[in-house]
Amino acid sequence: EDQSDIHLQNLLNAKLYSNRDLMAFEWDGMPTVSYRPLNANLENIIQSVIDTVVSMIGKNNPKPTVISRGADFDVYLKARQLDRFLWSTFQSQKVYPVGEKAFLDACVYGTGIVKVDLDGDEVYTERVNPDEIVVDQRECMSCQDPTQMHQRKLMSRLWLLENYASDDEELKGKILKAQGKDFQYVSYKAPGNDQIVVVESWRLP
Repeated sequence: EDQSDIHLQNLLNAKLYSNRDLMAFEWDGMPTVSYRPLNANLENIIQSVIDTVVSMIGKNNPKPTVISRGADFDVYLKARQLDRFLWSTFQSQKVYPVGEKAFLDACVYGTGIVKVDLDGDEVYTERVNPDEIVVDQRECMSCQDPTQMHQRKLMSRLWLLENYASDDEELKGKILKAQGKDFQYVSYKAPGNDQIVVVESWRLP
């Protein structure tokens, strides 16, 4: 609930950039959202400046490189193979398009987030909407890093059933019963009946 001010700030920044109401910020706001511009001024200086910065800086494609200076020849060959592997991984994971979206988020909201994680043995990379991230501001006093971070995401109930509970009747029942029509996650975000708020958390040791 204490994140409501941050949510409102993100919403304001998004409106300044897009000149439109964004339905995704309110979760259940899709039926009432108007796609009409908020004002008739077609020259949006904020959007123009941000798009220019993103087009100039976002086209850079940095990549970590394996340095094998002074190593034996067999180590040098392994380093070259690892370097090719890194490049192919960056391409398969679409790291640069994802990073460009995160850079755009950083320009609009002040924070851009790229999540790199494992799904079984598969590495995946995705851009995370900054409005999904929750931290305790009291842990960030004196410029220290928070000890825990949470990502809250609105998921389709049917998608969760299909991907996680197709062969598990107990889990299927839990997903079907979770967060009924009277459930309210927070006062400023109410999920629809066909959706579930899923939270993933990380805590430092």
